[in-house]
Amino acid sequence: MKNKKIISILLASAMALNIAACSSEDTSSGERHSEDESVTTTVADDEDETSEETSETTTETDDTSETTLREPEGAVESEFFTDFENMSFTYNGNTYTLGVSTLQDLIDDGVDLSGTDNLTEVVDGQSSFYAGFSFDLIPYRSATVTVANYTDDAMPASDCTITSFKVSSLREIPEGMVEFNFPDMFTKDDLINCAGEPDSQSDFEDSNGVLCETLSYEQSSEIYYGYRYYTYTFEDGIIDTISMSYIP
Repeated sequence: MKNKKIISILLASAMALNIAACSSEDTSSGERHSEDESVTTTVADDEDETSEETSETTTETDDTSETTLREPEGAVESEFFTDFENMSFTYNGNTYTLGVSTLQDLIDDGVDLSGTDNLTEVVDGQSSFYAGFSFDLIPYRSATVTVANYTDDAMPASDCTITSFKVSSLREIPEGMVEFNFPDMFTKDDLINCAGEPDSQSDFEDSNGVLCETLSYEQSSEIYYGYRYYTYTFEDGIIDTISMSYIP
């Protein structure tokens, strides 16, 4: 009987040790699992921070992509702001003079005009053609011309004489893309100092609250009733739009 009791005690002790060992392994495994979860959470946090930093960097990069506006480089002097004998503009190295050059001259020089559906439309003698033609300078910015027939015979619009030219947003257009016989970047004060007080002047505020001022210089036509003119529009004192119109 004693031997049986001793064996029973030994068996009980062995079973107790096994249970303790299993319990210890479970506890250790649980601790390791908890540590693994902690590591995973830390990595996720790092990824979120990296994502936020990347987003901030992208935003900063986008902010630097805004259009740079040209500015006048010092005072400007010219005697040609009101040159009514040579009302001209230069594009792609070719010069076109109002009252002399024709729409066909632009076409022959490879200028990509809009409104080409109107090129063959017949224009009566001694009349203006009010459909405008334009060509792109940069995306969303273009120059516009109109034509007239000052002969006695009807002719297609393409053969008519260019009688007006207009270009806006000059500060956005690269230097030299469109040229005149005077500088293309100047202030209102420069113009008045060179050309004197205008024949007419008006001002208004645009939708952004920017002060816009328009100064016009005129000369009576010699054959027809009306005026030739140069019109300059300034935004906060800096040139934005140049428009010229010719009547014989």
